[in-house]
Amino acid sequence: MTDPEAFRELTRVLADCRPRFLSYIVRGFPRLADEAEDILQDVWLEARRRVADEGFQPQSTWESWLRAVIRRRAIDRLRVLERQVFLSWQSRTSDVSGQSPSPEPRSPPTVNRAASAEQSPAYRTLVEQQRAICY
Repeated sequence: MTDPEAFRELTRVLADCRPRFLSYIVRGFPRLADEAEDILQDVWLEARRRVADEGFQPQSTWESWLRAVIRRRAIDRLRVLERQVFLSWQSRTSDVSGQSPSPEPRSPPTVNRAASAEQSPAYRTLVEQQRAICY
């Protein structure tokens, strides 16, 4: 497949699967529900770059390859968030000398995954038909 054909196929698959990809992010990674569009944009840019620079063709289908890239990007974002929470928590629990002020540090807040996913703007924008699992 030539580059223009690969771009057309990639664009078609991304347009057709966009609701499923958004649902996948919102349901699978509720803490990232507000960042679902950003993750899809990053994946789109990476896919276009790979096709343009390397003439990339997935071994299976574009949809399965894009889903794998989305999963990796989401996990990377979660790692960044966890690191930020840890550093924030660490800075609150240490005093000027750098030692912990109390032997029992507070744990980071827990997240109600179901509630946070359903309250996110990305989740609410999905129409009822798009919420159905289409794997």
